Amino acid sequence: MEQVPGGLQAGNTYELISHRSNITAVFNTMIMNTVLPEGDGGRGEQVVVVDCVGHICLQRLRRLLAERLRAQHDGLQLVQAVEECLQRMFVLRSTSVDHLLSSLQTLPTWMHDHASISTLIIDCPWSLPAAHRSYFQRLVADICSSLTLVGLVHSQRFGKPAKDALPLQWTRVYLDPIAPHQQRRSHANDASFGFSVSNMK
Repeated sequence: MEQVPGGLQAGNTYELISHRSNITAVFNTMIMNTVLPEGDGGRGEQVVVVDCVGHICLQRLRRLLAERLRAQHDGLQLVQAVEECLQRMFVLRSTSVDHLLSSLQTLPTWMHDHASISTLIIDCPWSLPAAHRSYFQRLVADICSSLTLVGLVHSQRFGKPAKDALPLQWTRVYLDPIAPHQQRRSHANDASFGFSVSNMK
């Protein structure tokens, strides 16, 4: 994201907050920029997606990847190029808070055998209970920090910012444009940036 000062930093987690922006489109763009080969405008790396509500659609991603790759590939070669990209993406479906937390607990062990993973995306638009909120944040932040991953999280606001004790390497990113009278930040880990998907890298 060009609007984040210095860009997304490996080892950090970014909580994406928006009332208007299409978070799924943001995630699709981040996935494509990760799995596309370097020669096709991507990084040729692997991504893990934890999808709690089924917003990540493989057919949609296939179409988007084909559009990006069509300039340099066609026919069977295009199909193969798209499938090679999708093989760099690992999708984990979680259906409850308990399942999400238990899956995240086992994720580091599995990731150690996949050295090319650079990004962890968690689409969890549930309002987590207070009892799970801090633990979830610490768990995700620790995974990204210890494995040097870029972490992207979409979730319901975790309570009032002033009351949150956010992990050190956790930053809230507000995707909607902020009006001048709303620009006062309420937390040291808050950052406000407006952007369109086409601006993302």
